[in-house]
Amino acid sequence: IMSHLGSLARSGRTVICTIHQPPSEVWEDFDKFCLLSQGKCLYFGEAGKAVDYFAARGYQCPAYTNPADYFLRLSNTDFEGHADVDRLWQAFGQTPQGVALQGELSTSMQPQAPPRVGATSSYRNNLFSQLVTLSHRAFMNNARNPGIFLIRLIMYFGLGFMVGFMFWDLGSKYDASDIVSRVSLLFYVAAFLVFMSVAVLPFFIQERHVFLRERSNGWYSVGSYVLATWLMSLPGLALISIVSTTLVVLPAQLNGFGVFFLNLFLRV
Repeated sequence: IMSHLGSLARSGRTVICTIHQPPSEVWEDFDKFCLLSQGKCLYFGEAGKAVDYFAARGYQCPAYTNPADYFLRLSNTDFEGHADVDRLWQAFGQTPQGVALQGELSTSMQPQAPPRVGATSSYRNNLFSQLVTLSHRAFMNNARNPGIFLIRLIMYFGLGFMVGFMFWDLGSKYDASDIVSRVSLLFYVAAFLVFMSVAVLPFFIQERHVFLRERSNGWYSVGSYVLATWLMSLPGLALISIVSTTLVVLPAQLNGFGVFFLNLFLRV
């Protein structure tokens, strides 16, 4: 694992690793090493020079001792035998590495000016790349989690069956009471079939933390995410709409199968 992380770092990616008591073989692969104690930086620099650095300040690592274990004993103030943390912290702050580190931290902590309204977008990928990647991920998510549409399909099947057979053969009747029945049918369709589209919200809540993290990192815009998710949901919505339309229009003998299907498809 550590060799793979090292290859990722050498390829240009940023790798930040925390590890508890690494063996000496793993320690030899470290490029940089940061030692913290009580929130104070005791050392930050090349891992290969850490032993000589602490030896010059009176803390010589014994022979045949894992440097990682030794540095942990120095910095762990919960047990006896630890180093003088304050003295090491002040000593590192006076080194060129410590001064440079403080300068970088001071620069990075300065407040940044808010982006101007209408400023050019700084997303890492263009719109087309965002749509392709998000569409592929949404398609794979739908394929691996069929419950996203299966639950809604079962619910719409039951509701469509109930509404269709409640108003059985309504289309062949033209009395005044049948007009009221048609209004009632449309009400049921609007009240149940349309509003049941909120059943998809629990699935979005599960992905909400991923969406917020990736959007804050500038990987894609809200519009790209919404558009890609909507495009990949069209086949499932079409299936739900045609099943519901069939269960309502045919038993009730209503006219305008296509109009009913299009109206329901645009609302679910």
